[in-house]
Amino acid sequence: MRSARLTAFLALMLVAAGAAHAAGRIVGRVRNQLNDGYGGLRVFANREGDAVHYTTVTGDDGAFAFEAILAGGYSLATERPPGAMPGYVALVELAEDTVEHVEMRIDSAYAIPEGDQPWGRTMRKVAQTFIANGRSIVGASLRADSPSPLRLRIRAGGPSGQVISPFLKAEPGESGQWYSVTWRPGAVPTVPGKPYCLEAQAVDGQPWSCYVSVRGDAYRNGNIFFEDFAHLDHDLSATVFCDSAQHPAAYLQWSPREQGVWAEEIGQTFLATGDCLLAAACVARAEQPVESLVLIYAVLEDGPQGRQVGPSKISQAAPGAEHAVAWLPGEVTLDPGRRYYLRVTSAAQGRIFCHLTDNDYRFGHVVIDGKSEWGRDLAGWMLQWHPRK
Repeated sequence: MRSARLTAFLALMLVAAGAAHAAGRIVGRVRNQLNDGYGGLRVFANREGDAVHYTTVTGDDGAFAFEAILAGGYSLATERPPGAMPGYVALVELAEDTVEHVEMRIDSAYAIPEGDQPWGRTMRKVAQTFIANGRSIVGASLRADSPSPLRLRIRAGGPSGQVISPFLKAEPGESGQWYSVTWRPGAVPTVPGKPYCLEAQAVDGQPWSCYVSVRGDAYRNGNIFFEDFAHLDHDLSATVFCDSAQHPAAYLQWSPREQGVWAEEIGQTFLATGDCLLAAACVARAEQPVESLVLIYAVLEDGPQGRQVGPSKISQAAPGAEHAVAWLPGEVTLDPGRRYYLRVTSAAQGRIFCHLTDNDYRFGHVVIDGKSEWGRDLAGWMLQWHPRK
């Protein structure tokens, strides 16, 4: 453990010492499938083979830049937007005195362009049909005015089709209007190109008001339904996110609740279904007040006492924020069907507070200071490489 933290400390010194001599830059933009930029999104860069790392934040237009960084091969990952999957770029080869341009995309199965507006009438049930573009649905966000939390679920086909997910309760976010839910990867399986339907109702069963597209029929591959009747002139202000077909999530557990635990080492066991791990993240804060928190991520076979697989990676962000790391494909090789352990520690060797969930991830559990805690999981996510067959 001490050697891993010493390596992390030396990596921090290397970044600080090398910044004055490095002239390479990685610049880019994070967009959705409508080409709108994601503003205020953290982007993390990790260099191949070692613990060199950088963090930046996108501007209002989604643009970001890593300035004066060391040469090498980098993998990039974003934090996870609400209801969405994170962005990931496998490899950016950066030579000295060069600039590399990167486009990162956070795609959704369904989203409307050019803004929205209040519908103005209340309904008990609203639905939107869409075409899936991934292997499973992992999240949805809906804009609404409702005195009650909402319940969201997915149907196959249309609003009267087969129910393929349970209702999940969606509380309003910080803005008070966006209601989001997350499903475990693979729990709501989909076939790319097939139609599905997002259904929303109020928990208390009372009428509520949704938002609709400004530009009329903005989504060509589906319709909004009020009380099971199609309205062809508008679409629902919502976003539905599908798991990636090429690098789906190996693990995704998220909860808005503040439950958590203090620990010197925290981790999560998980079952590999792909050939290698690409990225991982959790939310943590430090025991002592600090401007930024530096976390060390490592992957071990089986559990806390297992052999480490691949290099450790470092993430640096504000306390309480999401900390993500990214590996290049092949750095952390996995055997599908085998269990692994993602270990998270602080580079400062102090305790960290990590958020937990009581979601039922039946292929693993959280480990707190080496002790298994069954029935709880680490709030976070992991991406894996899943080659196309």
